[in-house]
Amino acid sequence: MFRIFLILLVLSGCYSVNHLKSYQEINKLSTSILLIQLDFPQQEIDLLNEMGLEKRAARLQNKHERHHIKLAKAVTNFEFCQYYFYYSDLESYNLYDQDLKLYNEALSQVKFRLSSDDSFYIAKFTSKQFDDGLDYEELKEGLRLYKGDGSILPFGFPDFIPMTNYGSEKYYISTIRTLDRRLKIFHKKYLRYEKRTAKRKNRNMAKSKKQ
Repeated sequence: MFRIFLILLVLSGCYSVNHLKSYQEINKLSTSILLIQLDFPQQEIDLLNEMGLEKRAARLQNKHERHHIKLAKAVTNFEFCQYYFYYSDLESYNLYDQDLKLYNEALSQVKFRLSSDDSFYIAKFTSKQFDDGLDYEELKEGLRLYKGDGSILPFGFPDFIPMTNYGSEKYYISTIRTLDRRLKIFHKKYLRYEKRTAKRKNRNMAKSKKQ
């Protein structure tokens, strides 16, 4: 019985530490830059043109450009932190390139350039594997957040928002609003935690002075 209690105590401690890390990461994001990836298959388009399939290449380019416009309009609903868009060919982009071009919600290029001192995170539409522990796995499409170096965020961070209809403007809007709302909720929890911690620290200091 004691061993079970000890295991539960350790697990609850790990859970609290992991959630604290996720809250701290969200607090950091609130003063950082979110780079939103606009997937653009330039290499595939170039290859189609070289093969003489200009119409097919044009259709592929127009398809992605329409998605980009819908997404850019939806992201105007995001208020949690500063953001920019960047175009990316998944096979060749370098996010740390000093010549990386950034764009605003009108998809107009901005003068701002990332420096080595800038803190940033990445948002991209991708898939995530879910496992319920009962030999059942599900692959869901949606918007996922990563650290600037591409690594995953700590457990407890709302890093993935599923999409039910990729490419539809109203679902883009719903996804962005959900992400914004969750980040704000988690950030408020962190600020309350910091406030309680500061009060507790002040009380302990006051007690130690009296002693």
